[in-house]
Amino acid sequence: MQTSDDESKLWCRELETSEMATEADAGDFEALDTTSGEEGHVLTYPAPLTSVVTDAHRECWQRNGYAVVRGWLKPSEIDRIVEMVDEVERTEVGPFHTYEELEGSGKVVTSRTENFADHHYGMSSLLRHGPIPAAVHALVGEPVTLYKEKINYKRAGGGGGYVPHQDGYTMFHKEAPPYSFTTQVAMLAVDDCMVANGCAMLGSECWRRREGFLVADHTGKEPDMGPYIPMELKKGDMLIYDNYMPHWSTKNTTAFDRRVLFAVYNRRADGDFHARYYEVEAANRRNVKTDPLKLKGKANVFFTGKPFVLPPTVDAVPVQPGAVTLAQKEAVLSEIVQLYDDKSQYGVVSQLWHGCQSAQQALDAGADDDTVVAALLHDIGWKLAKEAPWRAGDPQSAGQPRQSLADQLGILSFCGIDSDANDEQRRAQHDVIGATYLRMRGFSEKVAHLVEGHVLTKRYLTFKEPDYYDLLSPGSRRTLIFQGGPMSASEAAIFEAGPHFELCKAMRRWDEGAKSSTWKVSGFETHVNRVLSAITEPACDAARAAELSARTSFIRQGNTIAGIRASRL
Repeated sequence: MQTSDDESKLWCRELETSEMATEADAGDFEALDTTSGEEGHVLTYPAPLTSVVTDAHRECWQRNGYAVVRGWLKPSEIDRIVEMVDEVERTEVGPFHTYEELEGSGKVVTSRTENFADHHYGMSSLLRHGPIPAAVHALVGEPVTLYKEKINYKRAGGGGGYVPHQDGYTMFHKEAPPYSFTTQVAMLAVDDCMVANGCAMLGSECWRRREGFLVADHTGKEPDMGPYIPMELKKGDMLIYDNYMPHWSTKNTTAFDRRVLFAVYNRRADGDFHARYYEVEAANRRNVKTDPLKLKGKANVFFTGKPFVLPPTVDAVPVQPGAVTLAQKEAVLSEIVQLYDDKSQYGVVSQLWHGCQSAQQALDAGADDDTVVAALLHDIGWKLAKEAPWRAGDPQSAGQPRQSLADQLGILSFCGIDSDANDEQRRAQHDVIGATYLRMRGFSEKVAHLVEGHVLTKRYLTFKEPDYYDLLSPGSRRTLIFQGGPMSASEAAIFEAGPHFELCKAMRRWDEGAKSSTWKVSGFETHVNRVLSAITEPACDAARAAELSARTSFIRQGNTIAGIRASRL
């Protein structure tokens, strides 16, 4: 398998040639139900797999607290998952959190690996943007986000099991009481799971009593959470339950290793806690002593084997200056999803669907990925120009006017837009606001340039084609005033000589053709890998805005193009 230089550095600093999944491989798991509803949430994974998760699954989930999805993955997909688990398992140096056990022979082996989704394109694609979250969404009925991930290994001939327990997770809020947070646990069998090799045992009857988290009584006696039922799975089958479900497992008494991939999800509406969770875990792991008899900090607390704690490998792989990590890319993607998840309208279509229809036209025209991303996000400045909604804990008091997100990020001052400009004036400048935001978030200059160029093209065409003005809507004619009006002849000459002139014109035509209430196209989720690939540098804040100005192609004086500078396009 081929891998890029940047990804091998991200994956493991000691591997000259890595066999990990590449960024190109990240699309292996997006072939299922890839068109989401226009009025639905912005998704970064395929539409809820209602063809896989049926009413019978949902009925079992509601009644018994679990669902088993069998035979839902293609053999090639199962093989790819097994391959990726192998890659994680055999990587000894990296930013993973590993737990070891001492075998009877005295050999130390890995019993669990966590924190790999931020460092492996294929795993991130599967767990964040693939069929697993789509299936969980279909089961719980709303968007979910990855909370944590792990691989449990039960080694042949006695690999340890787990005592009966429930899983407790936190939202990291002072306001949230402990163990009040519900998560969904997706357990995918990497190998066949049977009673003999320690399959999961569920206390569904206890779960049905809805007693919440159970703790030992005043005498120290543990609660009885049984009876338990074995959940045997074939390779590729998936068991889903919530964290209130009591569960345990026995040792592996067979002659073969047994592995299970876990992905824990929470409601996206509750927030994204993945980075915070592993920050806390890393701090706890640094407190672990090397003495196997004195476990400190976070340990594999429910494990029945002989835990052996080795020093942590590394919390993060060093990244060269200017390089961007997968975790940073995912953070930007999450921010963009939040911006587009407000279901705001653009005429008869949502702004999300307007972007998706523009991107579809770019795809149909054979455009490259950066151009498709620019078409998808060309109106992101509208999201930033409007007043930010009130949120709990906002530092702004109710007696003060709300700022736009562009103002909060320092974009308005950088673009020379008066902070007291009204909403209409800010939205009219959505091209420069959007392009500046994309530069600040590390997108390629081509993406930012095309986003900036789609309004410049409107000014160009109203100068070049006299009839074009008559085709504009009344609203577009009004915003043209705030955007500088038709270009002058000198501006038009500069614009024509600029980079990607023809693509800028195409962007404008795609924009105009993306206003259909009946045209169903591929949803945002089909462009996730393109968006991640277009993020080529780490995000920066407004303090670096002056540096970013040197990257733009056009020298601007307000709305007027005054010249062309050496471009990085």
